[in-house]
Amino acid sequence: MADTEKPGVAALTEQIRRAFEGVEVPPADQILADEFAANDDCYEMAQMLAGKHWTTLVVEDLFYHRESLFALSALGFRAYVPAYLVAAVTSDARYRSDIHQYLTFALYGPGRRDTAATQRRLSLLNAEQRTAISVLLVHLEIESGADDEDIEAIHRRWT
Repeated sequence: MADTEKPGVAALTEQIRRAFEGVEVPPADQILADEFAANDDCYEMAQMLAGKHWTTLVVEDLFYHRESLFALSALGFRAYVPAYLVAAVTSDARYRSDIHQYLTFALYGPGRRDTAATQRRLSLLNAEQRTAISVLLVHLEIESGADDEDIEAIHRRWT
């Protein structure tokens, strides 16, 4: 069974699409947080994203730049996190685990602790976007064998 045929995956991807459908492509010079603009790897990611809508990004590019997700500005994060969210549930196994890991790091910060940088990165997400992220994270955590405590922590954090 293809990943996109799994029960619930189509509904998850549709929820993400709806939550982020009105998000515009940010100006190229606003994709990265200021403190990462001079970093070569982060700059390369910003160049790959520049001018593209999240729905046009391919999983291979997302995977290649997964380690730089933390460097996105709030504007860049809101514009491109949906591509990573969808990739985390629809891509094949060679990409999914790493994308999930780096996405989780970008959503929670190091050691799953909020930091000022994480809060800035998430600051433009609205309630519908936060709910879509929560639902997707619950799905991923259940797939990974999370217990009820882990699921409750996601609900407290995102809703």
